Amino acid sequence: MSLTSRTRRAGTFAAAAITLGLAAGALTACSSDASATGDDDGSLSIALLAFDTTNPWVATLVSGAESKADELDIDLTVSNANYDNAAQIAQVQDAVAKGVDAIIIQAADADGIVPAVNQATEAGIAVFAVNANVGDGAEVVSFVGADQSQMGVGAAELVKEAVPDGGAVALIQGAVGNPISTVRTEGFTETLGEWPEYEIVATVTDNFTSDENLAVVQDLLAKYPAGQLDAIVAQGGQLYVGAEYAASIGRDDVAFIANDYPIQVRDAIVAGQIFGTVNQDGALQGSSAVEAAFNWLTGNQDAVQRPTQYIDLPLVTQDNVADFDTTWRS
Repeated sequence: MSLTSRTRRAGTFAAAAITLGLAAGALTACSSDASATGDDDGSLSIALLAFDTTNPWVATLVSGAESKADELDIDLTVSNANYDNAAQIAQVQDAVAKGVDAIIIQAADADGIVPAVNQATEAGIAVFAVNANVGDGAEVVSFVGADQSQMGVGAAELVKEAVPDGGAVALIQGAVGNPISTVRTEGFTETLGEWPEYEIVATVTDNFTSDENLAVVQDLLAKYPAGQLDAIVAQGGQLYVGAEYAASIGRDDVAFIANDYPIQVRDAIVAGQIFGTVNQDGALQGSSAVEAAFNWLTGNQDAVQRPTQYIDLPLVTQDNVADFDTTWRS
């Protein structure tokens, strides 16, 4: 099912940082309409295609995009793929049929969306990827977002800081097949693999949901009694639920490491239930993508960072939590 709403928040996360080679023909197609005509009222039209607007983190990305669109007088239409590649393909095709000036896509399936992205580019529409990148062979202007590999690297660095002598680690992936989860996993496992004193003893998934996170944390703590597990790493902010449960049963022997920074994770860090998290700013990614598209369409193409525009990814622990504000809830 797809849900389309005109400049309205409909409802986390986060993008495989794959460096894309831009074919010369695609560049010509994208740049040929530098002075875009826009809608009948003269404003530029951009379609933002999100992979799941009901995800609270994705909602912050949408909010940031909407705010920037309002500031720049852009007609922004937001669509929800609900993690369905077929739905997102249809949304790309609909945007092409409507003749929008640009498409900003948060890929539900990095490889599966490539043909549709190229169809849009061939139609002369400037395509930008945000947060969750598109796969190899897709012709886009730029990717705007976090280097998701570095999200995984940051989580590994937090494990090393929390458990400096090494130990057994459990990894809770987000959504299997999701490009964000895939690349975060690669960055995490490759980095942790450089330190032989650490062993990943379990890899499970919680689909970026708090209910499933609680269930898998309960299973992990039951399977690995005190002294057999040193750290649990999750790829989203929903880990606060599992960390709270662990604290309630006295399992302070396990260090919890999160990705993302909702209010609940901040509070859990303050309470000592979560050791730390890798913080990416969703609103900044959304606003930056809209601004990049605006610059590209209005002839200010030198201002667009290509092929990637990465945001900073600070590590947040009790030592610096007071320095980082957050306004969204997981």
